[in-house]
Amino acid sequence: MTVHALTIDLEDWNQVLHRLLTGESIRPSSAVVDATHRLLGVLDEAGVRATFFVLGNVADAYPGLVREVARRGHEIGSHTYSHELIFRMEPAAFKADMERSLAQLQDLAGQPVLGFRAPEFSVGHLQH
Repeated sequence: MTVHALTIDLEDWNQVLHRLLTGESIRPSSAVVDATHRLLGVLDEAGVRATFFVLGNVADAYPGLVREVARRGHEIGSHTYSHELIFRMEPAAFKADMERSLAQLQDLAGQPVLGFRAPEFSVGHLQH
């Protein structure tokens, strides 16, 4: 039997791009809600379940969206709270960011959050 995995980053790319270009943080736009609902409809029609790696600040702005994704049978994973590149964070800051993300997502989804995806593939091997 072949098993396929589908994973989705639930983030507002406009918000992430704005911060990368300007250094300023802005609130996620409602476009992320509309796009996610369209995607959920497509997944429902196909009978497919996915793992959604949710950005914490999107969950703060749209908690009902996370609840809806989980209610439809999808797994919720963490994409951190802030979308900071991990290699630019101090260990204590990364730990606090993840604890905030996990507590929030588990509360909203009503399920354990086991998956994690680093922002912009920012996990790598450390050189000693």
